[in-house]
Amino acid sequence: MTKTSKEIELEINCLNEKNRALHEEYRRLLNEEIINRNDKMTEVATVLHECLCAYNHTDGCSWGYEDGGDKRWLSHTHASWLEKAQKLSDEFGSEEVLKMISMIKDMKNKCPAAALMIRTIFRL
Repeated sequence: MTKTSKEIELEINCLNEKNRALHEEYRRLLNEEIINRNDKMTEVATVLHECLCAYNHTDGCSWGYEDGGDKRWLSHTHASWLEKAQKLSDEFGSEEVLKMISMIKDMKNKCPAAALMIRTIFRL
């Protein structure tokens, strides 16, 4: 049996709606998994960003402009720093990453220019 263009259009609309709903469910589940799996990594990512972000926070870095709450970890900048934190942790272990962050915080408190130099290196 041959379908009419109207029947095909209705089928396409139905599939598009199912696709949209499935995509929303995927994003919700992904967000839950990120939060549940990465509580420590979100903390590490936040500190890494605070200490090492090399971009202007008025218009160069969207960290402060991304959605609040737990969904922010799906946003571009938060997800990028979370990925960096996870890669560091995978490579060196969580404890070593936390030690490094502590040293960076210490260094930043003692010599703000040193932290600026590290940021400059990341921009090169």
